[in-house]
Amino acid sequence: MKIAGTLGSSPVTILGTHMDSINLNNPTSGRAPGADDDGTGSVNMMEALRIIVDSGFKPSTPLEVHWYSGEEAGLLGSNAIATSYRVAGVKVKAFMELDMSG
Repeated sequence: MKIAGTLGSSPVTILGTHMDSINLNNPTSGRAPGADDDGTGSVNMMEALRIIVDSGFKPSTPLEVHWYSGEEAGLLGSNAIATSYRVAGVKVKAFMELDMSG
């Protein structure tokens, strides 16, 4: 999700967390349909987003909210986004990670 900035499109501020589960018997490719990992980070991110939206907050530069997948298999989701942002020249002003914040 992205909330547009009032002063322009760059740099971006990112709130991030991961949202996935893991199969302890087969962590890299085993089916794991539950939410057994980082529940606190996901819930805290949803609450922060709810407060931001309900308050009508208008950031001066864009605010992005990221949920990453593939964390246990090697930070796959966050690495893919970081790589694509580097290639595209996206400037990041600040980043706050909410993993396991409860």
